[in-house]
Amino acid sequence: QDVTAVEIDPMIQNLGYQHHPDHPYSDPRVHVVINDGRAFLQNTTQKFDLIIFALPDSLTLTSSNTSLRLESFLLTQDSINAARSKLSSNGMVVLYNYYREPWLMEKIANMAGHTFNQEPLVSTYGGWGRAAVIMDGPRLRELPAGQFGPYHEDKAPTDNTRLRVIGEGYYPLTNITLATDDWPFLYLREHSFPLIYLAGLAMIAIFAFGGIFSIAPRGTLRRFDWHMFFLGVAFMLLEVKSLTTFALLFGSTWLVNSLVFFAILCSVLLAIIVNRWLSIKRIMPFYLLLFAILVLNLSLPPETLLISNPVARYLLASFLAFTPVFLANLIFANSFRDSETADIAFASNLIGIMVGGGLEYLSMLTGYRLLLIPVIVFYACALLLRRRRGSAPEVSAPIDTPIAATPSPAAGD
Repeated sequence: QDVTAVEIDPMIQNLGYQHHPDHPYSDPRVHVVINDGRAFLQNTTQKFDLIIFALPDSLTLTSSNTSLRLESFLLTQDSINAARSKLSSNGMVVLYNYYREPWLMEKIANMAGHTFNQEPLVSTYGGWGRAAVIMDGPRLRELPAGQFGPYHEDKAPTDNTRLRVIGEGYYPLTNITLATDDWPFLYLREHSFPLIYLAGLAMIAIFAFGGIFSIAPRGTLRRFDWHMFFLGVAFMLLEVKSLTTFALLFGSTWLVNSLVFFAILCSVLLAIIVNRWLSIKRIMPFYLLLFAILVLNLSLPPETLLISNPVARYLLASFLAFTPVFLANLIFANSFRDSETADIAFASNLIGIMVGGGLEYLSMLTGYRLLLIPVIVFYACALLLRRRRGSAPEVSAPIDTPIAATPSPAAGD
């Protein structure tokens, strides 16, 4: 028998190696893997008798450009399905943590229960904390009948100095909204837009747009470039979708995020070089190709990208995620090149990026895949404005008519 310990942060593993009183990492039967837990489940070929999700609650964002947490794709029903596929015929999945809200425990218990099509065994603890252990898997069927009844809770203990069992039994399955790979928001009770986010975004909008309208000259505001604005909004949402796709397929590690941003910046540079070398005149084919790939992304559920072969998964993800990013950068570079007022075009694009960053939180309502719908809409708006600009008749500057000089009478006439 052996134990495989998966930890995403090498510093935490190193602290455990140095300071754990039982020195488990010194045991030759313990194998340490530094990787994202979900990525490990996707790539490993091993089978396990017991898979434990032990306190996977980092409260850390993967990036400032997205609302994903490090553990977002680890705590979804699809992730528990992946764990189920790695269990032996008599295995079990266990999740334990401090769950601050009863509905959060209910959600995770239902995710496990719907995965194994049976009620999970749940033990909850109170006292100086509120904790729960959730167990499910084929091994539960071997427990003696009647050993545990339906889940019930006893009166909370008055002594808060000890952690005591306050509830135990088979947890009933309900219709609570489950976290999925497309909607990986474990800490939201349902598809909603929390008021605290609305308040924060409203405050940012007031300061940002208040500063713009109070400082920018009136003539500049009248020349606002809506075409570049829509390009900025759409690209920000597209970048968020690319980040979440790679986080799902390859893990939410700092290395993956760094490589994604590096690839995006390389696509920007490549688009500028291509646009300069080819001197693209007709941009319409690139818009149509972008729309086609976005529709393809929209039609593919996240689980279809989880191919077992990591090389094939990388190639498919790179094509679906970075081809639209490259095309979007090519369109932007072409539009910026043809802009008559580069400063206003760039400022309009930056404002669009800021708005797109706020719209990213729509994923809490719709999930990440449906974010591609506003991406398509905003790029369509940008295309219409581009064509309107291109078809607008040029206003010729008034030609000053020279005043013919009247010949003066000859002297002596």
